[in-house]
Amino acid sequence: MVVQAGIEFHFGNLAGQRVILLRCGVGKVNAAVATQLLIDRFGVNAVIFTGLAGALAQFEGG
Repeated sequence: MVVQAGIEFHFGNLAGQRVILLRCGVGKVNAAVATQLLIDRFGVNAVIFTGLAGALAQFEGG
């Protein structure tokens, strides 16, 4: 594990490929920072992003 800009980067292998797993946090700025670190510091060839969107409050309409 390596920590850069407060983000933990974990290294491993998946189907014979070297992978880096991280959680960047909420928002497009955090995603951009994490992606730029992956490119600049680790020289990645591809980025796979998965996210979650939703609400915390339930709407009660009439």
